[in-house]
Amino acid sequence: MGRMAVLAITTEQLEREFVRVFGDGEHVPDKLWVETFHNDCSYIRAVYAKDFPNGAVDRLLYLKRSLLQLYGDAETNVAIVVFLHDAGWDDFAAHRLNIHLAR
Repeated sequence: MGRMAVLAITTEQLEREFVRVFGDGEHVPDKLWVETFHNDCSYIRAVYAKDFPNGAVDRLLYLKRSLLQLYGDAETNVAIVVFLHDAGWDDFAAHRLNIHLAR
């Protein structure tokens, strides 16, 4: 099996970087998580349901660079997806399940 092109990250590691990047309380998303699509790509998914402030993009890009440096390698692909409404955790769980089951 070839190398994985996804972030090798735990929840605790993501939480630590989230606090480091957003700990000052500026441009904090309502929710943020990382998921993968098979071994091809990782997605940083963020919900900004109330507003999407100007500096949020810079913070998300900074988080992406940090996660790539710490938990990725030259083959790692990461995309950022921003939701401007909150569909709820059940909907996101169903969405993720459908990604992996779609044929």
